Formats: sequence, C-alpha cells, structure tokens
Amino acid sequence: MTIVNVISNVPNVERYQPDACIDILWPCECYTVTLLANTNCELNFLESTVLQLCALELKDKTQIKDLLGLENELVDFVCDKLEQMCLIDERMAISVEGTTLLQKVKKQAVAPVTVNIYRNKITRQFLPMIIQPVTAQQCSSDNSEKLTFSIGNTGQQKKITAYHLSSDNRSVATGEQLTERTVLNIIERFKRLNRKNSLLSNIRSHRYPSQSQQIKITTEGEEVFIHCLAFIPKGDDEPMVCDGFFSSYDVDLTKAFKREYDLIKILKKSKKKFADIKSKELAKKRKQKITLQEHYQMISEEVVNDSFNRAKLEDKKTQYINSVYSLIETKFATLALQHRGTEWKEYFTRSIHQNGRVITEFAQQLGFTLYKTRNHNEVSHDKLVNPLFLVKFGSIKHLNAAQPEMKPALAMLLLSATLNDQHPFKVLAENHPDLLLRLGKLHHYRNSLSHGDLTILEQISKHELSKIHQLYISLVDGEDIEALVEHTTQPKWLQDDTRFRHREQLVALFGHYFIDHVDSDVLKQMEQALSTANCEDGRIRVNALAGALQQSLFIANTALINDDNKPKLVNNYLQIVQKCWGDALPENLLKTAENNIKRAVNGIDSTLGANLIVYLAHESEHNNNELKRLDSQLVNKIAKLISIRGHGGAVLGQQVELDNLEQTTFKFIHFLIESYCE
Repeated sequence: MTIVNVISNVPNVERYQPDACIDILWPCECYTVTLLANTNCELNFLESTVLQLCALELKDKTQIKDLLGLENELVDFVCDKLEQMCLIDERMAISVEGTTLLQKVKKQAVAPVTVNIYRNKITRQFLPMIIQPVTAQQCSSDNSEKLTFSIGNTGQQKKITAYHLSSDNRSVATGEQLTERTVLNIIERFKRLNRKNSLLSNIRSHRYPSQSQQIKITTEGEEVFIHCLAFIPKGDDEPMVCDGFFSSYDVDLTKAFKREYDLIKILKKSKKKFADIKSKELAKKRKQKITLQEHYQMISEEVVNDSFNRAKLEDKKTQYINSVYSLIETKFATLALQHRGTEWKEYFTRSIHQNGRVITEFAQQLGFTLYKTRNHNEVSHDKLVNPLFLVKFGSIKHLNAAQPEMKPALAMLLLSATLNDQHPFKVLAENHPDLLLRLGKLHHYRNSLSHGDLTILEQISKHELSKIHQLYISLVDGEDIEALVEHTTQPKWLQDDTRFRHREQLVALFGHYFIDHVDSDVLKQMEQALSTANCEDGRIRVNALAGALQQSLFIANTALINDDNKPKLVNNYLQIVQKCWGDALPENLLKTAENNIKRAVNGIDSTLGANLIVYLAHESEHNNNELKRLDSQLVNKIAKLISIRGHGGAVLGQQVELDNLEQTTFKFIHFLIESYCE
C-alpha cells in the first residue's frame, strides 16, 4: 500500500456538455517558491475598476456598462459579487471596507509571498500555474490503476474513484529546470490564463511582477497528483483534458493524454453507451408525429428574416402540402370504396380523354364549378381541373385503401354521387361549389413539388396556404383534423447543402467544441477554401485561407496585447521574431511596412504579414516552441501563402502546394482557437 498526495480543486466541465467523463490524477512535482508580489489584490482588474467607479459615486449600472463597454449581465455579476464581499451596498454606494481596500490597492504594497509551482511529470514541462499553497490530501492506495478519495466540504463530501497516470518511462524529453527565467515565463502564462478564466474560477492570486525580482526556490520538487477530468465534449469524438485549477481545457495535458490508450478506450466505451441512448432519443425527435393543425400553425407563425429561415419555411410548406394531399387522397379512396357499385364499368372506357369528358359531365351535373371568371363577362375553363379527370380504366379497377390514388377515387365518388341522392358529395357540391377548382390547384402544387420544382412555392403565400387548410377542413370530419403526420426536424435541404458538407469536414478536423467557438468570419472563409479546393484557378482558395488566418491572428493579438503585455517599439518586432525563429526570415516578411506593424499593434486590422509578426513577437516562448514542434517551416509556409496572394490574377497549376498550405493554415488556426478563442 502506498501513500499518495492528491490536490483537488473540484474540477467541473459542465460548460463543455460532455458526452463522457472520467476522473484522472495527473502526476506532478510541486515546488515552493518565494518572490515579491503586490499583495493587495483581492479583486481582479474588472472588479477593482467597477469599485473605483462606485467610489466616484457612479451608481447607475447602465452608465457603467456604457463606460466600460460591457454586457448588462457581466456588470450585474460584478456588482453582485462586490455586494456579497460587503464592499458596496444595494444602492451601489461604497462601504468603509471598500474604501479601505481601494486605498491598499493604490499603495501598491509589495511583500514576499510563498507560492506553489507544478511540473508535469509526463511532459516534463511546467504548468502555467503559480498559486498560493494548497494543502494536499493524503490517500492510501493498494491499486496500481485506481484511487478513491473524497472531495467537498465536511458533511457534503463526495467519494471519487480516479485513474492515476504513471510517469514511468513516459518522456524522453529533457525536463525544464526551475530557474528565475522559468518562473517569469510561468508568471506570464499564468496571467493570460487567469484573465481568461478569473470569472469562472474561485482561484485568487497576487499580482506578480513580470520583471526580474528576488526569487527563491525553497524546496525540492515533491510528488503530488492533481485531480483533473478527461472528457469527450458533446458531439465530438476526440478526448479533452481540463486542468485541475480553472477547469478549463488544457492543450498540453490533452496532447499527453492521447497516449493513454487504455483510458481512452474506457472513455469511448462510456461515450458509445451514452451515444446509443441519445441516438434512440434523436431518432424519435427527428421524425416525430404532430397534428396537421399544429403543422399549419407552425408555418403561419414562421418569421422569415434570412435565407436560412426561408429554406426552413419552404421545407415546412412542402411537407404540409404533401401531408394534406395524402390525407385527402386516403379519405377519398376510403369513401369511394364504400359507395362503389357494380355498374361503374358501364360508364368508363380505356380512353382517358373519354373518361375525362364523362367525369366533367358528372361534376357539372352535381353542381360543381369548373370555370373561373376573368373579367365581368369572360368565363374560362380552369385548366388545373382537367388533369384530375384524366384517369385510366385500370386505376379505377384496382383502387384500394392501402395504396390510394386521387384521380380514380375522385372519379368513383363523382359517379356514385350522381347515382345516390344521399351521397356526401352532393352536400359538398351545395356547400362548396368551388371544391374541384381548389382541389385542382392543390393537385398542381403537389405534382410540381414531387418533380422537384421548388419555384412553385413562391406562389404559395400564407393566404394561399390558408385556403389549402380550409379545403382540408371542409373535406374531413372533426376527428380527422387531428390526424398525425410525419414531421422531419432535419430538413432535406440541409442534408444536400454543400456548405453543410464542408462544415462536417471542418468538424472532423477541429471538433464540435472548437467549431462552436471559432469566429464566424473565420469559419466562413475556411468553408470557402474547402468549397473551391477543386477549382482550376486557386485564387479564391488562396484569398480565403489568407483571410481566415489573418482574422484568427487579429483575434489572438487582441487577447495578447494588454496592460500586462504592453506593445513594443515597432523596430523591435522583427528582431524579436528573428531571434526566436532564426535569422533567415523570408524576404517578404522582412519587408513588412512599419506602418502595417503599428496598425496591428494598435488593434487595427492590418496585413497578414504584420499580424503574424506581432503575434510571434508577443507570444510566449513556450507557445513559440510548440508552434515549431507543430511545423518547423510554419513561418516560411505562411510567407509563401502571402506571396501567392500578393501576385493577383489566376493561381494555376499549384494544386499540390495549395493542399499543403491549406493543411498548415488549418493547423495554425486550430492552435490559435485552442489558445485564444474559448
């Protein structure tokens, strides 16, 4: 039996809507470090800013929202938090405690503090965490794979069984040494992570300096296991791992976990079990039964404000018309069989045109209107009614309720109505003389749609649809109005849509979670790059790839450049990138205009080359090294993409090279999404 030290901050991944999840214990070395820091930082930057505005007697949340450019919900959240800390009252007036805290913050007191730093024993890299010491829970384990421990407060404890990972023979890479430079690099990475997750975590930290200060490593590394969660996000197949502190997705831990094949099998088995349950539920939802009345109500209340909604409305109209026609057809066939006599063969022949003339006479004899008035004195035969009467002798002979057909059923009903004074069609002729005109129009709509002519839907306004619905009501009994019809929640146009297929390709490359978090403009341009991949001229593809990467870099730079990571002198940017990526930078990057670099630094969208240079200069040493491992020729390939885009005109005969550039660009964008688009 062995004693294991476990650190658990009760990780939670509900925001990722996981389909499967397991608890894991990640092996780390914990170091204790002493350094100087600003200790008066009980509030984060946003909270202290709102508190200072309250001190200036700004008590209107709307004014604070407009002044800071924040959403109402975020301002409400911060004010509620300040009120819970007794720093302001319900009228947003600052309290004595709030005034005292602001004075401390303004003094910028610096004092020695003790913090913990953790090194990942599997990757041999330090985690971007520098936090106040956490008491480890000592647990005894007699199982080489699993460990049971408790989390939560006393009285509300919950037992957790977690898989603990082994670091034996896992990494051949040389481990980072804990030096002053390493600590400063960790501080820089931690600040960025803390800004992104501070509102979602209870972790509090001091304001550590980004310059060299007195740093003292007071203990050797002690082995601890950090409680993390491995999970598969909703709709995805790839495992992800959250860190054990902010409960946010961690790129490095995820990459290392993908070598834990046995645990991934456990995760995917849990995912499959969950997916089987969900697929059964989804199958029920995709084709659910609703009443025709509900279907009509959905269409009449539909608001069309873009092409997506218009396509959905067209699909619903098509389903509705087909359903109405089918139900009337079934109703007529059942009724026709009830009133069919043996004498029907005497009235119909093998000629469909002769049958059409006979049926027309039946309809006129019953009193149905077959003509429409154009002007006051001009009357014409409705051409949409004629096709209803052109029926084959064999169709009438083989009429049955299991496979109903409109035309033979209608022919039989009109015949039997002329022979029977109590026939229901006699009542219909008296109450609805225009019935056949309306039925002819419905027949025309249904046939057009069945042959793929969707332009006919333009003629079916909501008013016209209302007439069709009234036609159905006039032909069915009260109980039949509640007839259930198939309702498909995934429209056919979506399955066939080219853009949808490209989105599926991107999901396969990036995963559902990242596609949901990527900027919409970036997503559209990546889809455009895929849609033009097979074009002889690669111009549109090149522009789309460059545009997607340029926007992704702009977003990353916006997150990177802030008060803690201030802009550098314009002349220094190329020198910094050369030092990190080697002196032999591509010529077109070396010639990047200073004005474009300045625009990129100031948060004004600039050229792709300028955004790339600014990003690489501000990115951490750790992430630059990760990018090199991703593709050592990354900078040269992006420079090549810039060069091709800059030529203008057609891009011919470069299919293979564009395929490679697309792969590199998508990998780079994926890296940026992981780091900055959450």
